[in-house]
Amino acid sequence: MKSYLAARLASAFELASAAGHRSVVDELLTHTRGVAVDAKGSDGRTALMLASAAGHLETCRTLCEWGASVEATVLRGASTCRDDSIT
Repeated sequence: MKSYLAARLASAFELASAAGHRSVVDELLTHTRGVAVDAKGSDGRTALMLASAAGHLETCRTLCEWGASVEATVLRGASTCRDDSIT
């Protein structure tokens, strides 16, 4: 079970990715241990999927530089981020 702090960091990371706050995403990945670049949220989407779906190309690039997988799929087997805006 995730600790409270780890859960809050993951939520901040997902929100920053979805909103296109590239510098926040980079800071969270640089300075925290509780954030995994390819972690999936409760809906099965990764931060890269969230940023891509919202059209935040620079945030997508930052996530890819940190090793985010463009091959990740949603838990239900639906789309990958390649189906969104970064291809």
